[in-house]
Amino acid sequence: MSAATELEQWLRDQARTRIQQALARRSYARAGTNLTDVDRRVAHALAEQMSGRKLPKTSRADEAKSATIEEHIASKLEGEAAMLLRFAAFVCSIDAEGSKRLLIAASHALRSYQHGNGAPDLAKEIADKIDEATA
Repeated sequence: MSAATELEQWLRDQARTRIQQALARRSYARAGTNLTDVDRRVAHALAEQMSGRKLPKTSRADEAKSATIEEHIASKLEGEAAMLLRFAAFVCSIDAEGSKRLLIAASHALRSYQHGNGAPDLAKEIADKIDEATA
């Protein structure tokens, strides 16, 4: 398997993971807003029993706020998944030698940022080449 194919598969796997995380977050958000008062009290008592200490009570407003946050996180995860899938398609579409040179250049730019070196010119140059390759 070529490096580009491995990278494409890794990107697709990462996208799949993000989508699964988003689905779990949305499910959690919906479940939290569907609790009855009895369910909430039972869950609170169980949480206190499991933790061995008193826990603060939550209100419907707290649950609604938590659900909103979970929905926001799920949306961000879906956005990341879409970006990963677009990049995987890009990696798949360009020729092997061109993709290798482009990926090495991108890696160098990212490593530069990782080590605290500001390289906006390098990043711009690589982004321009990626834009050119995808046009």
